[in-house]
Amino acid sequence: MSKITSLVIILTLFLNISAKSQSVYVGIKGGGSFTRLTSNDLSDLSGKFGGMGALTVDYEFISNMSVQTGAYFFMKGATYSTTSGDQQSVPVDADMYYLQFPLHFSYKIPISGSVRFNVNAGPYVAVGIAGKTKVGSGDNVVKYDTFSGAGDVNAAGIGFRNFDGGIGLGAGLEFNSFTIDAGWDFGLTNISRIDGTSVKTQNGYVAIGFNF
Repeated sequence: MSKITSLVIILTLFLNISAKSQSVYVGIKGGGSFTRLTSNDLSDLSGKFGGMGALTVDYEFISNMSVQTGAYFFMKGATYSTTSGDQQSVPVDADMYYLQFPLHFSYKIPISGSVRFNVNAGPYVAVGIAGKTKVGSGDNVVKYDTFSGAGDVNAAGIGFRNFDGGIGLGAGLEFNSFTIDAGWDFGLTNISRIDGTSVKTQNGYVAIGFNF
């Protein structure tokens, strides 16, 4: 939790310092998301739909060019199969809740009046703050904390590291104080706790927002 607290404090200080500038726009955003995992060590991979919400900051340092950041909450997850200690295939349903902090460069293209189209890209870091993973089926379901070591379980996809990072791409429309945008994040960090196993995240979203 100390990492999360530090990131929130830094973001709050940035907002307080920047709020006096007319080039800084603080907003809120909400929408839906879709997550999938990529791994050669898991089978029957299927993505999950979730939700997202964000406090956003858009610092337009020169006309039509800005740096975009903020604190984003994402509901991520996936379903898949892994192999138990006796080499039996076991179904897994993992929920992952993240706080995510992007740092994107945005280029904005005026279309008409107050309407602008923007494209953006840049890195992000994310911290897993909660989640449950269900392992098994029927009456034989066992639940674990998604971001714990999962006790003595030594199977791929059961227990993940809570740090993630990667590159995000996005595009959207701005009109007056409203925004509509979509993005896709490519995780570059291996979140698996198991040596020799690679699991990475990908996440897409569509959101509407309002700048104050």
